[in-house]
Amino acid sequence: METSTLAAGPGRARRGRDLLLVAVFTIALHAPFLTQPVQGDEVTYLDIARHALRQPLTPLNFQYVFQGRRVDASGHPHPPLNGYLLALAWTLRGHFSVLFFHAFYLLFALGAAVAGYALAARFTPQPLWGALLLAASPIVQVNANTLASPESPALAFLLAGAAAFFWRRFGIAAVALTMAGMTELQALALPPILLLEYVFKRERPPRAAWLALAAPFMGLAAWEALQWGLTHRFPGAVLLGYAQSGSFSGLGLKAASAMALLGHLGVLVTPSPLARRRLWTLVPGLLAAILASGYLWWERALLLAAVALGANALLWLWECRRRNAVLAAWCLLYFGFAALVFFAGAARYLLPLAAPMVLLFVLQFQERPRWLALALGVNVVLGLSISFAAYEFSRIYAEVPSPPGPSFLVNGDWGFRYYMLAHGGRVLETTSIPRPGEWIVSSALSLAGNYDSLAEETAVPLRFADVQVRTPLRLIDRYAHSGFSSASSGLLPFSFSNRPLDRIAYARTSQFLDLPAAWTPTQFSGHLVYLPAPGASVTLPLGSQGALHFALFARGNGPVTFRISLPSGQAIFEKTVQVAGDLWEVHQQPVAGIREAVLSVTSAAPVRAGWGDLVSDSDLPAAVPPEPRPKLSYLKMGDIRCRPQLLSGWYNIEEGAWRWMAKEAEAVVRAPSGSSSEFALQLFFPPDYMERAGGPVTVSVTLDGKPLAKETYVRPGGYRMSAVAPRNRSTSPEATVGIRLNRALPPSGAERRELGAVVSALGFLEGK
Repeated sequence: METSTLAAGPGRARRGRDLLLVAVFTIALHAPFLTQPVQGDEVTYLDIARHALRQPLTPLNFQYVFQGRRVDASGHPHPPLNGYLLALAWTLRGHFSVLFFHAFYLLFALGAAVAGYALAARFTPQPLWGALLLAASPIVQVNANTLASPESPALAFLLAGAAAFFWRRFGIAAVALTMAGMTELQALALPPILLLEYVFKRERPPRAAWLALAAPFMGLAAWEALQWGLTHRFPGAVLLGYAQSGSFSGLGLKAASAMALLGHLGVLVTPSPLARRRLWTLVPGLLAAILASGYLWWERALLLAAVALGANALLWLWECRRRNAVLAAWCLLYFGFAALVFFAGAARYLLPLAAPMVLLFVLQFQERPRWLALALGVNVVLGLSISFAAYEFSRIYAEVPSPPGPSFLVNGDWGFRYYMLAHGGRVLETTSIPRPGEWIVSSALSLAGNYDSLAEETAVPLRFADVQVRTPLRLIDRYAHSGFSSASSGLLPFSFSNRPLDRIAYARTSQFLDLPAAWTPTQFSGHLVYLPAPGASVTLPLGSQGALHFALFARGNGPVTFRISLPSGQAIFEKTVQVAGDLWEVHQQPVAGIREAVLSVTSAAPVRAGWGDLVSDSDLPAAVPPEPRPKLSYLKMGDIRCRPQLLSGWYNIEEGAWRWMAKEAEAVVRAPSGSSSEFALQLFFPPDYMERAGGPVTVSVTLDGKPLAKETYVRPGGYRMSAVAPRNRSTSPEATVGIRLNRALPPSGAERRELGAVVSALGFLEGK
């Protein structure tokens, strides 16, 4: 196997001119995007930087909200150096500034280009072409336009370390590779690959080379040891725990990630030469296009081209082993590592192989400058195009209007979350308890989800806003299958669409949830419904402007009359409906000048009727923030107000009366005030439950971790467990109730829940 002779490097004068040209070229590529707003995971990196300023030794020792749940930042997939770099920029500027942070991170784009030149000078007689093609590589361009992400610093450190290693500057290599490994974990895949130079030459690496390649691993180990000493947690162990969860593993995710990376390799790194002998690479592209589900014909054609070009690139890299075995092995081994390890399939994962792939292209066409110029032009045009698409994706959220009011909840992530929080919002969590009438703003694109919180269960969408961008090219989209950032969005390296990029929803939580009234707030089919007591009327306070939004709800058979009147008795809305099954009829009633309204429902006994999605779009008098401590000692599962006291293992309300629990569940209740009180649990097991579950079901109840009651049920049906609460329990104002079943129905078919038992009520009956 033949490897090319290492270049001696250009003269000093030529080197100076080349580096000046490289610097000017790099700055020109990124200058149009120096005002690109915060987007993507930059939100989290800025949080890390804030904590690095407050607690320099433990910058990851905090929690943040990810998809509705609080997670440990020490399990973040990137080591802390990027956070320290951001903290340095913050210190230099004195405050956060989009323009300054972009300018600061532009230094790393320049560093990557200069390091690419040094690397190219070692392997090719055309280092200028190598540096220019690397700087213009589409994935390098778009990732170097960030103001807080670790990709640009990691690439600069990685290439500097590789160049220093090949130039036998092992001390510099040790420092640079360590900094790369402390910025991104995937940088740790490169040191073993660098040893291949000695393997192919059949030489023994000097001790300094071994130390240089071991340095990043030693640096990361030292960081882990420091964190263990300060926080008693290994960040790597926390990360491994998250990585092993079901949402981040699985053969399907790995396959989709590998396919997306193959498409990125063929399109986004740099052009790879085509040859007739490699036409068979159309086969994997054709298979991908056929097997892709839900893709339009032109998306299938684009997927076919991307995957075929990726397969062609892999085969070309294999053939390049005769031209330069070290660079070819670097590309092939790192791509194999990325395909096996990563699950998201993001284009940024291929950044470490951009430089060697570019250099192999330069080596092949070093005597044909027209081809090099053509490749540079393709890189520049495609890179600027996707950079503009990324800019547009960032820009729109900085311009999205926030809901009215000083406080609101934010359901979404990335730049959407950053700018909504800057306007006074707070992140929606599974435990979020809304203030009456509080708004929730959601993004359909930015990882918004249903987190089963009381805020979501009591919110009613009132308006929507579609968000348009100025380019049809999409790196991420709700409809186009672009997987530039994640294979979960699609397998294409980019796509096209003329539809709105995102839809922003503005929902408002019902102001009447805690209103003292003869009704029960509950849920039917996911909708908020207020069920009044038979014959009862409810007086609503109104804001004397705007409109009252509601739906007429009924279930059963018979006539129902819905009436809204003034306190004087004058009707402002009245309708009688003959119900046959289910009724859900949406209405909007203007209430300008009206401060109070009386709601009443008249129906026959078999019909359940009430007011659905009841909310006012006017501002009512300021409400007192909800009390965080448990306020109910007896929880009726059909009452939506008990949701904050259900800790874990509970599903949504069904039929306005009950909830399924999982095999294990917990709830917190207000502790009884008397010296003695009865605990009761209302259970139901559907027909054939025991047969499907595999035998009798034993239900164990604990109170604050101590056994309280235990019963075994052999037959399906309804049951009431009860026990007297011990007199010597703690004086805490709350009590945690744990319920555990020895068996449950596992998820199967369309039912993806683990079903333990139907629970209609639990808690303390004081004085019994």
